[in-house]
Amino acid sequence: MKLKRLELTNVGLYEKFETDFQEGLIGIFGPQGSGKTTAVNAAYAALTNSYSRFVGGKSGLPRQQAESHEVSKIFLQAEHAGRLFSITRTLQPADKHKLEADYLEKPITKAKEIEDALSGILGGSKHLLDKYVFVPQWGLRDLFNLTSGDRAKTLAHL
Repeated sequence: MKLKRLELTNVGLYEKFETDFQEGLIGIFGPQGSGKTTAVNAAYAALTNSYSRFVGGKSGLPRQQAESHEVSKIFLQAEHAGRLFSITRTLQPADKHKLEADYLEKPITKAKEIEDALSGILGGSKHLLDKYVFVPQWGLRDLFNLTSGDRAKTLAHL
């Protein structure tokens, strides 16, 4: 899977954050407190609809300075196996979801249907996303602790 673009609106410390991911990106670097973890966890939340990586879960995610009527959302564009897709997760003022792709007849707007569609696109590998793709800096060593055969299988699936 290749992340292409991430946009955050009133998420964490960001009022507005936009970035395009360059080919070959394997990490995000910056000073402590600059929002690296927020950006990575927001991309993970867009793909999985899981907000467990944020203190306070989903309710702790909208930017504190944002008014309750202001939009708080995550937009992620990614590509996997030649399929380009985008996911929008709106946190406030209303909880909304949308998966769009040129190969879909119409956008999918129900969380469970998005989960099922993404599972098909990504090969049903939420476990791999958890363990090897969206990895906290101290968790990278787990990949290298695998036997060479298991590591090769994991990397081939990714």
